[in-house]
Amino acid sequence: MKKTIIIIAAATILSSCGTLTLSDGAVDILMRGAKTATEVGAYEDAVHFYSRILFQYPDDDAVRLKRALIYYRTLYMQNAIDDLSYLLKKNPDDKTLLLNRALVLTDMRDYDAALRDVKRILQDNDNDAAVIELNENLQMLHDRDTKTISDYNMILSETPDDPIVLYKRGMFFFDSGDTETAVSDLTKFVSLSDDAVMLKDAYTILGDIFAMENMYNDALVYYEKAYALQTADAEIYKRIGYMHYCNADYETAITYYNRAIRIIKKSDFLYGRGLCYYALGKYKKALSDFNACIFNYDISFNFCNSEFYKIRALTYDKTGAKDQAKIEYRNVSRYMNVKADCGHRLFMGISKNSPLVIFQASKVKRISQ
Repeated sequence: MKKTIIIIAAATILSSCGTLTLSDGAVDILMRGAKTATEVGAYEDAVHFYSRILFQYPDDDAVRLKRALIYYRTLYMQNAIDDLSYLLKKNPDDKTLLLNRALVLTDMRDYDAALRDVKRILQDNDNDAAVIELNENLQMLHDRDTKTISDYNMILSETPDDPIVLYKRGMFFFDSGDTETAVSDLTKFVSLSDDAVMLKDAYTILGDIFAMENMYNDALVYYEKAYALQTADAEIYKRIGYMHYCNADYETAITYYNRAIRIIKKSDFLYGRGLCYYALGKYKKALSDFNACIFNYDISFNFCNSEFYKIRALTYDKTGAKDQAKIEYRNVSRYMNVKADCGHRLFMGISKNSPLVIFQASKVKRISQ
């Protein structure tokens, strides 16, 4: 009962705040609320409470580490990496932080980056049993991936038009960052397959790849093909909306963001629509959406990053709120290494923060509390 009361109190503070500024007493209640929420498994609440504290006190390293642990526990890997990288920028030789980041990178299957962190630890302490074991596991996983590709290649050498293997290899290469080979495999797959579910995923990934290459019209072609296979899909609406935004067709972009928001009110949808409003000179509407990103309970959206602070600062400038703009500008420099979430990766939803079921990371590794 006491735990429930604390969480309700913390949530009430957030919902009743007319401004973004919290009193010391409110911060204390939010801290207790976050701790209690973590204990009872209410991770979305815990992340939101910690994020609100960090928005006001971005240099609170203990809170940031706690949030990173929850992001990792809930499989929001890129957000965990962002927080850990922020802390490592200030403490580059912290072995615990390096180990934690290596564990997250391992679950993201970024074995080369994980090995770099592990080697940095072993430079100063080559007798750490846990780190040595992780190093051995990383080598094994790297070898396993090499064998997986070898197996796919062998099958395709015998049956080059096997759509299932083309799909699997294409998705594997995309997840590994080899977008060129992924495009080749997935393009061939869509010409051979009639499986609607797999086709929708392949069209979406092809669109994501072209979007990352700034080829927005090509991306739109694939997103519209995915849309034709499942019309009421908020993520596809978001992608189409963002392509229209990139093409400076802001009114059309807003139309698609509105469709996505009617299905589910996610913070990255609000953020995208806010950017459109800003581009159209509708600054009050833009600021309303940007603020809604903060108050919206959305664990996937990390609003503590440089791009978010910068666009808010610019918007406050446009509305004449110069003092608030100065505060936002000061925060921009603090987050220069935490910016990916508000670029393509945030909008496309391909940052390892639960993009598609096929890319869900395992929960084998755990960061110790």
